[in-house]
Amino acid sequence: MKKLLIFDGNSIVNRAFYGVKLLTNKEGLYTNAIYGFLNILLKYIENETPDYMVIAFDLKAPTFRHKMYDGYKAGRKGMPEELAVQMPVLKEVLAAMNITMLSKEGFEADDIIGSVASYCDKNGVKCIIATGDRDSFQLASENTSIYLTSTRMGTTSTEVITPKVIKEKYLSFPSAMIDIKALMGDSSDNIPGVPGIGEKTACKLIAEYGSIENLYDNIEKISGSVKTKLETGKESAFLSKDLARIDVNVPLDIKLNDFEIKPFDNDKLAELLVNLEFKSIMNKLSLSSETTVSSVSSLTENIETIVIDSGDGISEHIDKIVSSKELSYYIFSDETGICSVSVLAENKLYLFSFGVGLLSSFGITDIKEIFECSVPKITHSYKEDIILLDLYGIQLNEVAFDTSIAAYLDAPTASSYDIGLLLGFETYEEKFGKGKKKLSPAEIDLTVLSEYAKKLCAGILSLKEKHTKLIEERSQHKLYFDIELPLCRVLADMELAGFKVDFKHLDEYGKKLNAAITVLQNSIYEKAEGEFNINSPKQLGEVLFERLGLPVIKKTKTGYSTDADVLEKLYDKHEIIADILDFRTLIKLKSTYVDGLMQVIN
Repeated sequence: MKKLLIFDGNSIVNRAFYGVKLLTNKEGLYTNAIYGFLNILLKYIENETPDYMVIAFDLKAPTFRHKMYDGYKAGRKGMPEELAVQMPVLKEVLAAMNITMLSKEGFEADDIIGSVASYCDKNGVKCIIATGDRDSFQLASENTSIYLTSTRMGTTSTEVITPKVIKEKYLSFPSAMIDIKALMGDSSDNIPGVPGIGEKTACKLIAEYGSIENLYDNIEKISGSVKTKLETGKESAFLSKDLARIDVNVPLDIKLNDFEIKPFDNDKLAELLVNLEFKSIMNKLSLSSETTVSSVSSLTENIETIVIDSGDGISEHIDKIVSSKELSYYIFSDETGICSVSVLAENKLYLFSFGVGLLSSFGITDIKEIFECSVPKITHSYKEDIILLDLYGIQLNEVAFDTSIAAYLDAPTASSYDIGLLLGFETYEEKFGKGKKKLSPAEIDLTVLSEYAKKLCAGILSLKEKHTKLIEERSQHKLYFDIELPLCRVLADMELAGFKVDFKHLDEYGKKLNAAITVLQNSIYEKAEGEFNINSPKQLGEVLFERLGLPVIKKTKTGYSTDADVLEKLYDKHEIIADILDFRTLIKLKSTYVDGLMQVIN
């Protein structure tokens, strides 16, 4: 059986936006939603290998539901600007992937999804709906499965919803999900439902009566407050059912051939992904920025490589380096210290290899003259080099240009200034990562390392040329050369000086905080009549508003809000609140000022 994958575009992009921390490219464009969306999309394509694919998006225009009920989705916050700016770029990327996108004025993405799923049911095509929205549960059938996607902290998980799963969870069949929502309502869409009827009662009633029509035909069989609520909310229930029902007959003129999986436009896609700085996605798709990589490769074509892994002839090499007009360099280090130093001077790449650790067959201090000489030096991450070389008693002099600072001036909000990323080829972690373990420079074959070093040092010179022009064009000469570059040494000196921390006193203070935290924790458990995870907003909300019955101040998509403002408003309602606020204060003190400081003591 052929398989069609339909993506709920707005739902998935929202999940990605809130599930992945904010990222930007060098131009300051937010990219986290696009990054998360593409990772989810590619995972589905790889795992499901669909024959057809389509992505449904909402339009800004009102739908038939807005015309039916003025309050539909009223009060819902608009799309955050940080997400809105990503939407047109995402659609550009999807167009380059040759993926069909569908929207229809007057209808929501859910209606498009429902209509495509209905077409698949009628034409014997297996349908998979990828969404983060439970509204699509009503579309589940023997032929259609709902893949409910959630993203948290960059990690995506999926739950497969079928008629069997719905029967187990809700005691009903898929189409009855419309009736359940008609009774319980939906605060996110502002579907009113029947006031006072929650999910549990709604599921029980529909499991017994099958639909709200049959439920109201048999209203006399129901007694007590539930009957009163149903009678009062009858009109609202039927309106809510109309609002909750997905339209599966949207006029779309569906042609399966339009949805066939097609080859990507690799050139256009690579161009977009390079601009977005999605190196990992490019690697996943085996795409490369040929222009950038080839330009660096052309710089290295005539460079001679000299590897020095012993003291033989080292003085002669150093003499040639320190008599050059300009040099670029890159230091390779690990947690043990400097492993290798690469220097590009007069079209020769010198790779000094020192092996593992601080000592070797010849000392690192033998190259002290290179770093302390008056030859202008071009590098990447000047400040870090000052600190690293200081461990060996080496003073880094005459750094004329730092490409990382120049890249920062070019794109101050970028998430990374990794040299490999800036040059458009593999970062060190990507090239020399072995599983989850990153290889030490001392573990890499010197021929391989020298070729990589050659690209880095040549690339640093090309970046210097590019950014020098930009600095002059933007009148940033004074900012860069008189402020930013000299500031590197000031900041490095501050880090080297540091400030003293009384470890013993800090440790004692941490123990006192732990004791106070334990006392408060036990007090909270006693007042809550049971143990729970106090740091979990979900569990805390259930304790405060369900177990203890405190008034609900604010709700979020994930449940009850327990933020500081809410707790302050509940302060006089129960003595547990004071303990919770004190508990949070002490936890913050310990994590930030005790645990945090201890982790950075040198």
